[in-house]
Amino acid sequence: MHSETLPRWLEQISTLNPTGNMIIVPGGGTYADEVRKMQKQQGYNEIYAHRMALHAMCRFAYDLVDLNSELELTDDVDTLRDRTDWHKPLLWIPLCLMNDFSEVPASWDYTSDSIALWLAIKLRAERLLLVKSVDLPE
Repeated sequence: MHSETLPRWLEQISTLNPTGNMIIVPGGGTYADEVRKMQKQQGYNEIYAHRMALHAMCRFAYDLVDLNSELELTDDVDTLRDRTDWHKPLLWIPLCLMNDFSEVPASWDYTSDSIALWLAIKLRAERLLLVKSVDLPE
């Protein structure tokens, strides 16, 4: 989220995606960390915190589009499943999960990583690649 190389990563993803069959699921990053902190301070219930964490994922998605306009936003799982004319990577935002907890329960046990896995299984994706940030020792 805060990496100086993020714009270049996004450019490379756009350039190296000739088949157009890539779906990006953004994490919540520091936005989700803030939700966790506020839940502890304010006592938010799990459903409210889950919805706010999903909003954090959406917020970061909009940040990514701002960094690279080649990304195309979608919130519709059926669109991801049925669309075959992709010309650029799709950036999925999890709005469909805001009020439907039947497949992804409202819990911190289901972070953006597990939501990405849920989506990959739902779409019968051939691959799932998680890109994570890490603090490297100095």
